[in-house]
Amino acid sequence: MANDPTASVYAEAPTTSNPGCVIRITEGHDAGREECLRKGSLIIGKSSDCGMQLSDTTVSGHHLSIEVVPEGLLVIDLGSKNGTFYLETRLERAVLQHGAALRLGRTRLLLASIQPLAGTDYSTRMEYGSIVGSAPSMRRLYAMLERIEGLDYTTLLLGETGVGKEHIAREIHAHSQRSNGPFEICDCASLAPSLIESELFGHERGAFTGAHRDYRGVFERANGGTLFLDEIGELPMDLQPRLLRVLEAHTVRRVGSGETRTVDVRVLAATHRDLTADVHAGKFRQDLFFRLNLVALQIPPLRERREDIPNLIQRFLDDLGQSNWVVSPSTLELFTSGYDWPGNVRELKHAVARVQALGTLPDDLAPSDTEVAKNIGVVGTFREAKVHIINAFERDYLAAKLASCDNNISQAARDSGMERNQFKRLLRKHNLLDNTRE
Repeated sequence: MANDPTASVYAEAPTTSNPGCVIRITEGHDAGREECLRKGSLIIGKSSDCGMQLSDTTVSGHHLSIEVVPEGLLVIDLGSKNGTFYLETRLERAVLQHGAALRLGRTRLLLASIQPLAGTDYSTRMEYGSIVGSAPSMRRLYAMLERIEGLDYTTLLLGETGVGKEHIAREIHAHSQRSNGPFEICDCASLAPSLIESELFGHERGAFTGAHRDYRGVFERANGGTLFLDEIGELPMDLQPRLLRVLEAHTVRRVGSGETRTVDVRVLAATHRDLTADVHAGKFRQDLFFRLNLVALQIPPLRERREDIPNLIQRFLDDLGQSNWVVSPSTLELFTSGYDWPGNVRELKHAVARVQALGTLPDDLAPSDTEVAKNIGVVGTFREAKVHIINAFERDYLAAKLASCDNNISQAARDSGMERNQFKRLLRKHNLLDNTRE
């Protein structure tokens, strides 16, 4: 069986201990610098004996330390004067994950994943066609996609709702030998049970009440190309044998017809369900599962590739025709670090559209101050919470207004209805004077 070309091939991230992180400076005097921390700890500050020395004068000599621990990345503020901020809240000690962003003085840094070397398991690509993402889990997926480009196997896409299975199916088709053929979709979850058979296999005129004309099903429409069966786990049990026969014999018979028609179709199927468990529970046919599962691709959820979120946001803004629209730093940090995105890429896309159109966060995304404080192990007083909210608002407003005025302080102050000196004082308070002009 080891050399059986029909044996299932899985794209799964290898299980390893915490590999550490890349500490990347994204804003400030030292922007562009990065340090790789694979194990142990690293002290960051402006003193010469720090493992990562910064030139930012608003940073303390020994400002903070970052340590690789089994649970993630332990960040400890070392009694700095100006503080270490996560999600615009002052942090003292917290275990954070990849994708978290920190602010210290005028410097912002990102805790990014260490990129693995290219090889059998990981591609050199940082994107695949229109698929955005350079996190290790995505490079692992790209390597699998590259391996199946010349194959015509039935492929099963597995992953949570909203991870982008249809998008990946389209790219599989675009990179295949069938790219010039049709790409058809059948969503097994959205069709009424009485309509699925007709949508899959077609029907003859008069086959049932309402069948006023002959109808070509998706298998016929996809002839010479690719058929994407979304949510295959929802396919009724009584239709599963018919689907299996089509996959095996490459022929379909319309409802109400005795004639079979030959079809040449590659099938890509997707589900968020655990089909193995459904097979054991008698809810899905084992023989159909084996036939669909020749190649299986596990699509990672968004919470496991948080460092891809900024690039995804930019792609969504480009798609909206808002390429120059600026997401404020604190909102970007919240998107990247402060939420688990149970709806995955689809939910992120809707959130970006809402922020761009309405200037407000979805209710599920906007955390209360208590929730933010709980996440980082700091519970403040009422006064501290109030100050935090005001400061976060001020910084977001100022940054967005500056961006909309090309960093011109005078114009931004006029647009804000504020005196220029007052506006500049607030910019100084929030360390936003860098790269501005009078």
